[in-house]
Amino acid sequence: MRVRNRQKEAIPANITVEELGKAMAQLDLSHVPMHKRRDAIMEHLGRIASETAALPSDRQKLMSARLLRARLAANEPE
Repeated sequence: MRVRNRQKEAIPANITVEELGKAMAQLDLSHVPMHKRRDAIMEHLGRIASETAALPSDRQKLMSARLLRARLAANEPE
């Protein structure tokens, strides 16, 4: 069994909790089908994380992960 310290593994960001809340509140889910809302929320959170990571290397990793996820989702049958 492997013990993980999620706090130590966290990526530092240049955003406060209040700013994160405001940024997440900007997402409009009214036109997103119910079965795709989870993916829309995760994509929005990933976009915010990739824009606010403190280190450029972390921003690059997060952006690459978002692009890969989008590419995989585009090839997935509905």
